[in-house]
Amino acid sequence: MASEGTREMQSSVDSKKKGVEEEKAEKEKEKEEMVKLPPPPEKPLPGDCCGSGCVRCVWDVYYEELEDYNKLCEKGSGGTKKEGDDPSKAQMMTTTTTTMMRGFHFQLTLVLAVITLAALYPRDALTGAEAATSTSAFVQNVIYSNRIAMFSKSYCPYCLGAKRIFSELHEKPFVVELDLRDDGSQIQSVLLDLTGKRTVPQIFVNGKHIGGSDDLKAAVANGQLQKLLAST
Repeated sequence: MASEGTREMQSSVDSKKKGVEEEKAEKEKEKEEMVKLPPPPEKPLPGDCCGSGCVRCVWDVYYEELEDYNKLCEKGSGGTKKEGDDPSKAQMMTTTTTTMMRGFHFQLTLVLAVITLAALYPRDALTGAEAATSTSAFVQNVIYSNRIAMFSKSYCPYCLGAKRIFSELHEKPFVVELDLRDDGSQIQSVLLDLTGKRTVPQIFVNGKHIGGSDDLKAAVANGQLQKLLAST
């Protein structure tokens, strides 16, 4: 009887010992699995896209993967937690990092949108006053940066006559064809303020206003044009 009781006791001890060893081995296996974390998600470049012309899609996927990865890191570090570690602080840092990266993504998207709109609608970006100032500066630059400046229209017979006169004098004016420019009407408005006329051609020599086609013929006839050209 005593021998049988001893065997039962020994069997119980062995069973408990085996159970403890199996539990220990299972915990070690879980610990190894938690330590083996996958690599973090690869951060996309600003120009990456899903093919639909957007930038947002790949960034959203990245943030979701990063969030899952951070949660996995927290779970994996649970078995090797050090004394003094605060899970709430780690979670706060993860949330803050994700929020900052989402903020950066929003700013990047906004900048790209502004650049795209500016490229598509360059003229819409200027106010009326800025456009007028820009046109006036262009006209002034043409007049004072060229020996002979002519504001013309490509189909105008009077403009063609003025060009013929300069060709006969072997002079080559700098010609601005108003009908071939989007801002042609604005340039005519600036010329009206400068000369009191909207007609073409309007001719300037060394910054001095000569006038139209008939004025040019008169300046050639009385020698005024030759004097102005000779002064440079």
